[in-house]
Amino acid sequence: GCAASCEELLAALQGCWQNVSTPTELYVVRERTVLRLRQHTGEVAEMTGVLRPDPARGRIQWGVKGKFVLQAEEWGESLEEVSWLDNTGPGGTAVLEGSSAASAGRGRGWRWRRHRPPGGAEALKQLAQQLPVHSLPPHLQQQQQQQQQQEEELQLHLREQERLQLLQAQHLQQLQVVLQRLQQPQQPHMIPLSLPAPVRMPGGAEVAQAGPEHEECEVAVVAALQGMWLNSSGETEVYEVAGLDVHRTKAGSCESRSFRLRWNPAAQRLEWGAGKYALQPTTIRPMDEAVWLPSDGVGRGFTWRRLETLPPGWSQGAAAGAGPAAEAACSAAVAAAAGLATIVRPPPSGSPPLAAAVPAPPVAPPQVPPPSQPPRPALRPAPRPPAQPPPLHVVVQHQLGPQAAAAVAAATGRRFSPY
Repeated sequence: GCAASCEELLAALQGCWQNVSTPTELYVVRERTVLRLRQHTGEVAEMTGVLRPDPARGRIQWGVKGKFVLQAEEWGESLEEVSWLDNTGPGGTAVLEGSSAASAGRGRGWRWRRHRPPGGAEALKQLAQQLPVHSLPPHLQQQQQQQQQQEEELQLHLREQERLQLLQAQHLQQLQVVLQRLQQPQQPHMIPLSLPAPVRMPGGAEVAQAGPEHEECEVAVVAALQGMWLNSSGETEVYEVAGLDVHRTKAGSCESRSFRLRWNPAAQRLEWGAGKYALQPTTIRPMDEAVWLPSDGVGRGFTWRRLETLPPGWSQGAAAGAGPAAEAACSAAVAAAAGLATIVRPPPSGSPPLAAAVPAPPVAPPQVPPPSQPPRPALRPAPRPPAQPPPLHVVVQHQLGPQAAAAVAAATGRRFSPY
């Protein structure tokens, strides 16, 4: 390459040279240092590091600024004649002394010819020792070293700029690929996140579309989450989402529990309850899987799987799939075992008839006061406000014991743990 040619040219330049224009001026090249001997004046000048290879252009420069460059027409094993050309000509062209451009004052240069003294290199060395040596002053030497250091730093800076330009070109190419993918039309089964119209929730509640984009996102996420879900971990829990309310039912039990979802506008996500879990975003609607992860990143989450029909194991377990008759039977069994009255919701129209209700325990007749005392009016309890129907169809007024749990298990064919 260029670096190898520079080293070969510098190696061929070693030795003694004579100025063609001034034959009494000799030059001795040692590595990158040039020793100049002027025989007619007896002056000797040593120029340290004046020869500087330029690997980028495959040439050798004279001095730090590179005002002159070396030109060798033809050379094989050794050089016989070289030229130092001025590099400050028009357009960076080199100008040789004696040419028309040099006579016009646009540059200068000189030519060397290989010189072989009669006594050989030893005679030339003795001659150089006899003549006084005039080296550069200290401040000029320091200035020359600083210029060399600045030039080396400049070369490093240029290489770093080339590397950064290459990285920027690769980055722009990657961005173009991404933009081309984004500009491709969406597939038919892909539904955008925002909805063009209001969404009607179960129960008649309607969520209208709002102006800001984050409200459109809220409507889309809530609408995609509606329906029944199965917990993928143990597949023993069914969740039914109606609006922002979630009802959980466990298999083989009458137990049911309600939760509330809320939209976090700052984080643009749907959260569980007070924000303990957050629904992971998804771009495909409707969702077939919902992933809930801890909002703080600590702990484990859970995953829902879309449920179209109840599994076979839920035919006699879940209240959502067993129907009102099984709920009423479970409620009656609990009440009979506990010896309490029950409050049973009326079944919806079209449902099968309920099982025979368990009669309430007999009420003791009111006590009649003795004849010696005047009769007192019977105390009536204060009227209570109508209670809201709870998630369960049975209201038990005190804790169940082991006997009650056994009675419920015998009546319903399911295990019922006391609480």
